[in-house]
Amino acid sequence: MTKLISATVLVLGFLLFAVAQQTVDRTMASPAKGETVSQPTRKLFLTGDSTAFIDSDGRVVLSAAEPHLQEEIRRISRAFEMFREREEPETIGLRFGEFSEGFATVGWALCPMCRNPGFLNAIIDESGRVVIPPKTYHTGYGNFHEGLAKYTGQGWGFIDRSGRIVIPAKYTEVGDFSEGLAFVAGSERQRYGYINKEGRVVIPFRFTYASDFHEGLALVILRNVRYAFIDRTGKVVLQSQNWQGVDRFSEGLALVRISVRNNRLYRGYKEDKYGFMDRTGKLVIPPQFDLVERFSEGRAMVGQVVDDGTKWRDASRGPVRVGYIDRTGQVVIKPQYEWGKVFSEGLAAVAVMTPDKKRLWGYIDLEGRVVITPQFTNAMSFSGGLAAVNCDDYARNCKTYIDREGKVVWQAAGAEQ
Repeated sequence: MTKLISATVLVLGFLLFAVAQQTVDRTMASPAKGETVSQPTRKLFLTGDSTAFIDSDGRVVLSAAEPHLQEEIRRISRAFEMFREREEPETIGLRFGEFSEGFATVGWALCPMCRNPGFLNAIIDESGRVVIPPKTYHTGYGNFHEGLAKYTGQGWGFIDRSGRIVIPAKYTEVGDFSEGLAFVAGSERQRYGYINKEGRVVIPFRFTYASDFHEGLALVILRNVRYAFIDRTGKVVLQSQNWQGVDRFSEGLALVRISVRNNRLYRGYKEDKYGFMDRTGKLVIPPQFDLVERFSEGRAMVGQVVDDGTKWRDASRGPVRVGYIDRTGQVVIKPQYEWGKVFSEGLAAVAVMTPDKKRLWGYIDLEGRVVITPQFTNAMSFSGGLAAVNCDDYARNCKTYIDREGKVVWQAAGAEQ
């Protein structure tokens, strides 16, 4: 189920690796005059252990163990007192983040066996060259979005693709730039506002929660209103006290959770249900589902709790069956799966339960036809023609990449499909 609002919790010790894992592909912004830019030329896929990148043919094109990268990291590390270098150099354990706009983060520990390992964070280009080194022990970088990446020192700010600080690290929290704006928190009272790429505050600090802009609107929380949407001028364009939960707009619709009276247990009994509203706030798909995901490629995953004969039902505990609806609310793929994910590149990952109670994942198309037979322990959405499968219970450390026909193009050493 979509998490309607998720608070960002940043722990300094592991911050450098956390920001390295953030991943969203954005359109490349125009470079500033005199700025060094590495243009992305291909789609690269991060392996499950975050130590290498492969191309669409499954070839390893960048590895953490590559000598030139190891030597460059070793050279950077020598500038920090915590670094312990042995006479016989050991391979430094590097972990990559996803590429975004031609750059990726790389993190490592100066002293892995020490009580304080001394994590560092840098940015590399697609050749594996370090283009933005760490400034201090406390420097952490995020991914680039619209030409800028957030960084942290004693606070949060933004750098450009040359590593130049364009917005000083003076905020307690920041989001990524989206549609030209980024939310920031600027005081201990943790009020949020929005800045532009020049660092100018264009929407004042008056929200208790803020999020990225999507389709011209951003979800916020006001002091006297639980949820609201604002436009790029900061004007509140949608709000309601009836919303128990709401998500950002996607393909012109936003999911919303509303308490519906259905008298199921007793007269006047209410139950939270999910539906969808349009940009005017009109409920175009009435609240009727126990769980939903946002729309993608004209489909939205919906779920209903299976009636097991008991009065007490809980969608967070199941059992639940999921299917998909179109933008009119019509069920186009009936609820029959144990779980599912959003459509991407014409396919959606869905899970079935086998007779011996094993959950296996496969893929269906937009009409519900099974394209790749359920056979994987977990499955991610397709991106760039490949999908990661056979992941752990937390959808991480995926061991295999497959193509749209289900053919294995890369597999971790020792992994079995």
